[in-house]
Amino acid sequence: NEHAYYTLVSQLLPYFDDINSFKQKSANSFNGKLVYSFGDSHALSLAWKNVVSSNGEEMQIRPVLATGVKAWHLRKDSQFFPKYAFHEGAKSIPSASTVIFIFCEIDCREALAKAVEEAKYGSIEEGIKVVVDIYVDTLVELVQKKKFSAYVHPVLPVLDVTRPIVLTFNKALRFKVEQQASLTWLDIDILSADKKQ
Repeated sequence: NEHAYYTLVSQLLPYFDDINSFKQKSANSFNGKLVYSFGDSHALSLAWKNVVSSNGEEMQIRPVLATGVKAWHLRKDSQFFPKYAFHEGAKSIPSASTVIFIFCEIDCREALAKAVEEAKYGSIEEGIKVVVDIYVDTLVELVQKKKFSAYVHPVLPVLDVTRPIVLTFNKALRFKVEQQASLTWLDIDILSADKKQ
């Protein structure tokens, strides 16, 4: 994934005469409230959208990418580079900003079933609990430090084969997020277990 992003960006750069003036122009072209969509590649689906809140406030969603991040990478003893990408991305967001966190799809797609197969966990549910705890604890600590108004986006059920894991994960994530005063669950009915597929 990282190489694919690098290749894409390196191919786009020659089209910009001066990347800094482009960045400055795009940053200054909107005068409303900025909301940051911080996540893996799924954060891009929300990016650069101008929206109006229920109280009429104009907002623009700006992306902050941390590609390849699994919540598992965010544990205290991890030294793996995506953890640093996460913290650098967080550092780039101004304090007291509104942030939508959209991570954990990679955990659901790649890591959880593999960890159970390798007997690291006795069940998917046990693995989900560990990963959700790491993710939410990391967000709570970050939000406290940066004074973010924080919203947690449900994991997107992008693949049929991992949809049952995602639905179980979202249920556990929502439960944990709703126990935190500093986090707000985005109640988006992406796909509920009660609906027909």
